[in-house]
Amino acid sequence: LYEATQTKGDGETHPTLSPNDEFANFERWDFGNLDGSAAKTPDMLEFEYARSALRNGLKLEAELGTNPYKFGMVGSSDAHTGLSALEEENFFGKTTPQEPSPERMLSTFFTNPKTKIKV
Repeated sequence: LYEATQTKGDGETHPTLSPNDEFANFERWDFGNLDGSAAKTPDMLEFEYARSALRNGLKLEAELGTNPYKFGMVGSSDAHTGLSALEEENFFGKTTPQEPSPERMLSTFFTNPKTKIKV
């Protein structure tokens, strides 16, 4: 099972990988790798998105007879708190420290000490 679109960005595809898809630039998270320790480079892209994994899996299946990237996708909320936000101005994130309160957007969740990338 794969969460293609999450609060931290969209993982379906990238504009470089799908140049004819007008929505491929939706909610990009192109600041760095998962922990922010390295800046994003073009060679990372093919191995970070669902469409690429599905395409690579089909290639491997044609060559080897098996698809190691065969997976399913579902549509749902990425919030793990049980709350849902219908309006952008009421979006609260996905963890309990970000639940609705006047102070919820005043601090940085994580700063990588090496790259200084703030999350």
